[in-house]
Amino acid sequence: DDKINNLYTAKNIDIDSFLSKIKKDARLQSKIMHYAIVTKPGSGAETSKAMIINTENNKFILAKEYLMPNNIFYYENAYKSLPSNEKLFGLADSLTHAWESFGSPIKNNFVNYLSKPIIDCICNDVSNNQISPENFTQSSFFGGILQSDAASGLTHAFAHSIEYKSNYNHAKLIFFSLPFAFTYWNLFSQTNSLDNLFIKNANKIQLAHSKITALLSINEIKDFNALKKELIGYNKTKIIDDLLQDPCARFTPKKLENE
Repeated sequence: DDKINNLYTAKNIDIDSFLSKIKKDARLQSKIMHYAIVTKPGSGAETSKAMIINTENNKFILAKEYLMPNNIFYYENAYKSLPSNEKLFGLADSLTHAWESFGSPIKNNFVNYLSKPIIDCICNDVSNNQISPENFTQSSFFGGILQSDAASGLTHAFAHSIEYKSNYNHAKLIFFSLPFAFTYWNLFSQTNSLDNLFIKNANKIQLAHSKITALLSINEIKDFNALKKELIGYNKTKIIDDLLQDPCARFTPKKLENE
């Protein structure tokens, strides 16, 4: 169909304008179906109304209801063959979504109801080394829904602020960033009020993180140690500024400050 092809091939296309045209044009809606084919569960993108477009220097975030797919297909054969580390990082990403959504200032009763059992389930599975395809699909599916409803938080903001300083993928950077969030919220809670259940969940996730760390290969440990050394050479003030400007920094239990 020429009309659809022209939309897809236009130079310097405005993604938001493109999606708006689809939304308003019944003929285009009947032609285009959005299928999410998931080969690496974890981020929950398949059930989120958010779209992230990375360019060399910028990150664009769109959040529109019509970005939700018409159907989701979990390609089990693909993620069954993933290395063990990739599966563990994916679970940690889902776990982070559940925890951050629970602490979000825009959460609702649905988020409260769903986040705690997801955290309990994933932490229990990790502690018992029960990582099945069902764990992946369910944790990714529900983690994405929670993120879509209540956004992400400090861990994601930190990961985003350092992603251009490293070559690591999203899930690995989330896993690397979790200890910084644990430390921050632990220190914060000593002098400020925080939801007790948020802190209890943080403690559970910290144990799961330690368990996963113990299961990682020696090469992954070397990678993380190398990233720590690499970050020492960067301007810390710049990293903090990037973190505070990230959209995810707005959805934490308490407002983040430079200190």
